[in-house]
Amino acid sequence: MRKNLAIKVDNVSKFYKIYNRARDRVKEAFNPLKKKYYNEHYVLENLNLEIEKGDVLGIFGLNGAGKSTLLKIIAGVVTPSKGRVTVSGSINAMLEVTGSLNPELTGTQNINFNLDLNRIKGEDRASITKDIVDFAEIGSYIEQPVKSYSSGMKARLGFGIATSIEPDILIVDEVLAVGDAVFQQKCFLRIRKLLEKNKTVVFVSHSVELMVEFCNRAIFLYDRNIVFDGPAVDVANYYRRVLLSEDKHKEILSIQNKLNIGLEAQKNIFTKRVIGDIPDNFVGYKDANIVIHNVMICDAHGNEKSYLSSFQEYFFKFAIDFKQDFNNVEIFCIMMDVTGKKLPWVSHGDCNVIPSVRAGDKYIIKNSFKCNVYNGFYTLSIVIKSIDLENNHIVLVDTSDKYKYKFEVANIVKPESRLSFQKI
Repeated sequence: MRKNLAIKVDNVSKFYKIYNRARDRVKEAFNPLKKKYYNEHYVLENLNLEIEKGDVLGIFGLNGAGKSTLLKIIAGVVTPSKGRVTVSGSINAMLEVTGSLNPELTGTQNINFNLDLNRIKGEDRASITKDIVDFAEIGSYIEQPVKSYSSGMKARLGFGIATSIEPDILIVDEVLAVGDAVFQQKCFLRIRKLLEKNKTVVFVSHSVELMVEFCNRAIFLYDRNIVFDGPAVDVANYYRRVLLSEDKHKEILSIQNKLNIGLEAQKNIFTKRVIGDIPDNFVGYKDANIVIHNVMICDAHGNEKSYLSSFQEYFFKFAIDFKQDFNNVEIFCIMMDVTGKKLPWVSHGDCNVIPSVRAGDKYIIKNSFKCNVYNGFYTLSIVIKSIDLENNHIVLVDTSDKYKYKFEVANIVKPESRLSFQKI
């Protein structure tokens, strides 16, 4: 293993034995020919990963993708079925906040037990013990058995032990979601201090915002292996697109296809798709008179995004194919939050009106906007209205009940303030 590597996962697979009937376990145990009575259910298969020292790696994945299993294999808690994991340096895994606590021992005894496991002695032992006790803030309960603690007290003591004994490699699995707001803030401050010391961290959280903020690199687990590996903000965008898509496998293949296309070819992909035939399983809206497709949100550089940052500039882009003649075509966008409440979306004026279109005409619509909303899930829908005053005819195409473009906003804002003084 190279000197700059902290963790190397080499061709690792993990499967579990699935028996159809309980008696099959007994039959297999006593079968002289070692016949298998089980099916192999793979959680990870032929996975390879290298993590350099000082990296903060985030692991994205849908539920059941194998994120926790991979962390447990790296930590040595679970043995891989195939392959091997090599670790350089000491490792501490926060797979469960209270996982390192023995309920029969007192808080002090649990601290001493963990210090003994990590071979910490002398002055360091005394200072670390004081740090853990101060962090836990459980007072005289430190001398009581852990089984008498509340869940919050166990969480504070467990997190204090896990982070005070500073390892070379720290594994964090969704443990920052426990406790009240004050405790969570203390946890985040402790994690930030570890990051400042250039520790290697492997981080899993369902909060995309935290993953982007903490991690310099991320991987995306899907179907037992790594499908994306790169900067955390890019992988977060891929993850969000897959999470919000109806056909997740197809969306992954689409993203991989785009990443494999050369830069020049990628610039022209949208135009080619608009001009070409539209498949039946396209993403968008279609009826007898109009087709809306290639719906996307892009940043200022034209990169497709489904994970946005507050107060940044973006544009909403889609293509329209008209199947019949229309006059005075107006185009509107409707934005709604997760509760279905409509939010202000300014897209009015003469530029929203197309005086006349003919059957077979194709248009690409771009609506620039500033993302003045806070973190959460949102949808964008398209409304197309045609008013023919001469024939007293109105045609309305409203996609809000039939198709919604989904995206998420992360509120990453630097607050501005001004301090003033007044002598009284």
